[in-house]
This record gives sequence, C-alpha cells and structure tokens, in this order.
Amino acid sequence: MIRSSVCARYAFEMPSPAWLPLVRGELVDARAALLDLVERLDVADLETSAAGFLSPIAWDLAHVALYEELWLHQRVAGAAPAHRELWPLYDPQEQPREGRDALPLLDGRAALDLLAAVRERTLALVDRLEDGRTNPLLAGGFVFRMVARHEDQHRETILQSLALRGENRPLAGFSPDDPDAGPSRTASAGGFVTVEAGLFELGDDGTGFSWDNERPRHVVDIPAFMIERTPASAGRYAEFVEDGGYARRELWSREGWAWRARENVALPLGWRRTAQGFAVTRFGHTAPLDEARPVERISCHEAEAFARWCGGRLPSEAEWEKAARLGVLEQAGVYEWTASPFAGYPGFEAFPYREYSEVHFGRGYRVLRGASWCIGPRVAGTSYRNWDWPHRRQLFAGVRVARDAA
Repeated sequence: MIRSSVCARYAFEMPSPAWLPLVRGELVDARAALLDLVERLDVADLETSAAGFLSPIAWDLAHVALYEELWLHQRVAGAAPAHRELWPLYDPQEQPREGRDALPLLDGRAALDLLAAVRERTLALVDRLEDGRTNPLLAGGFVFRMVARHEDQHRETILQSLALRGENRPLAGFSPDDPDAGPSRTASAGGFVTVEAGLFELGDDGTGFSWDNERPRHVVDIPAFMIERTPASAGRYAEFVEDGGYARRELWSREGWAWRARENVALPLGWRRTAQGFAVTRFGHTAPLDEARPVERISCHEAEAFARWCGGRLPSEAEWEKAARLGVLEQAGVYEWTASPFAGYPGFEAFPYREYSEVHFGRGYRVLRGASWCIGPRVAGTSYRNWDWPHRRQLFAGVRVARDAA
C-alpha cells in the first residue's frame, strides 16, 4: 500500500482558489487523452499483457482509479476507503509487473467503470474545495496535479505496451505517417555545442509542479563539456548497425555485452532488415525506417555503445540539465539515457510518499532526461527525471552524445 509521508502537524494556509481551474483542467485533459487511447481497443486488448514485464492494460486503468481515490478522496477529503479489497491487487510495490497478468483482476469493462465512478466524485470534490482547510498536499494544487501526471505516466506505459503489437494488429491513429505518433524530425543540422565549465544549480526551481526527486535544488560544479544539439537520428544509428556496432566488443560495457549476448540483440526494438533496407514495426504498422526521426526504443547499453562508436559518451544528468536550461538542446520527443544512476539529491525528502522515488534509489536504475512524444507538456520539464533498468527497451528512449571538452 502507498504510504503518505505527510504529517498532520504540518499546516499551511489554504492556497488561493486561483489554481482550481488549472487543476480541474489538468485532470480533465489527462482523462480525455487516456480514454481517447483506450476507446481504440477491444475489451480483450485490455486484459492481456504484451510482454511479461508490462501489466495488462486493465491493471493500469484500475490502478489509476485507485491512486486517485487514495490521494484525493482519502488523503484530502478524509473519506473512508471505498475499494479497500482491491488495493492488494493494484499496489505496485506488492505486485511486481511480471506477475500481474496472473492476478484475479477486474475485467476491462469493470476497470473503466471504476475510472468513471472515481472521477465523478473527484470533480465534485474539486468544485467544493474553497472551505479553508489546511493541508500541505493542497499547496498550489499539488496533489491534484500529481494525480493528473500519474495518469499521464500510465497512459505512456500503455502506449509502450501497444507499440509491441505485431504487424497483423495495426492500431488506428498510429500509422507511420502520422506526425503525432512518434518523435519529431529535428529542425537543426545538429553538431556539438560546447558548454563552459562552472557552478550550476541542479534541480527544480520551485515555480511549478515537481516530483520529490527533482528537489532540493543544489549547486554542482560541472567541467566544460560538449554535447550534441539533437538526439541521434535513426539514420545515424543505422550506420552504427551497418558498421558492426552490435558485434564490436570494445564498444560495450561488460554488463552491456553480456546482456546483448544473452538476449541475442542485434537491432533496436522493432527493427528488421529487408531487401530495401531497415523496416520498423510499431503499433502493428510496418514501414521503412524514417532516418530523419530520432532513434528510439533502445536500451542504455545500446546507447552507451553507440556513443562510444561516435567517439563520445553519454552525458551526466547534470550536464544534460545545464545544456537544456541554456537552451542549446533541441528536443525531439524521446527520452535520453544518461550516465547517471538514479539517486536522491543531497537533502532529499520524500513527499508525499516514499514509494514514488526513494525506494528505487541505489538499485541500479539509470536516469533518463527529456520526455517522450506521448507524455505531454505536463510531465516534460528541464528538471524532470525518469528512470529505468539499463536493459529496458520498451521506453520511447534514444541517445544524445556528449564529449569532454578539448
């Protein structure tokens, strides 16, 4: 069960109701995007898992509803748990992804009904929030914005699952020629830019929403470095493949080489060779490789090998954030692997619950920066930190190369 780290002894003045339209709009927008996606699917699609390390979509839907109920109805409104019996099935700490498809879950229709019922009560709660209560969760509408972003994140997870569909199951609205169904072609010519050495304030600036792992802002000393303006294109990555990049031991870390050999990996996820070149299958659609778009769905191991092939390395997350805040990075709708392990910043404090970030520190996860094409502007931000195991490839993640400054 998710446990709140908010203590009743802390009290803040009720924030201005000026944020009420904002949080209501974010909740409505997140739900509209989720339902627009789910309505393209058959009920059977909701109840099966595309891969053993991903949940059935119905699990994500019910979890989204129960998370909303926990934080908005129980923590904010003080209501008694309405679905206590479901939590053991939908608590991500108690139910690892690999075993969720064997659980006695709600079916797809019941999960959608739960989403609707919880949301109806949520919107009624939002409309009566001007009651003067004090609660740290309400500062700036934090908890409502957290719930909306959590829903965005699970929509992205669902899209990762749907992207694994075979070519005999094309998903409507995600054809290869749809500009909104993948990363964007970069506008600039790329190349490296040099970022001068100096002190830098890393982390959230406190002006908007942030997750606890983005705080507190603190000063780091970053040596001069070079970083590419754009993430690597699929065409450039294809050159790495054709140059034998997957067979060249010297390009890979020891862990990465062992993973590549064990999993027999020779191409990015979804790629295959044809007589005409490379083709890519995503969302059940197969099309020739679009060389102008960023490469995506590669692991951190693959990203590291590619960067070495380019004569560089992965940037640290501090380097990435400094360059991004200076405005020298072109974003193209992919997460970008970094060299940094996922850990708390100095002075980190879990808020509002340990299970979002803290329990994942020091376990071997790698930080990704930027944001994917499907996560939306609510989540994307200069200080936003995503993380995953370095062998995972289902993420819409690519690579941007860095180098030490000459």
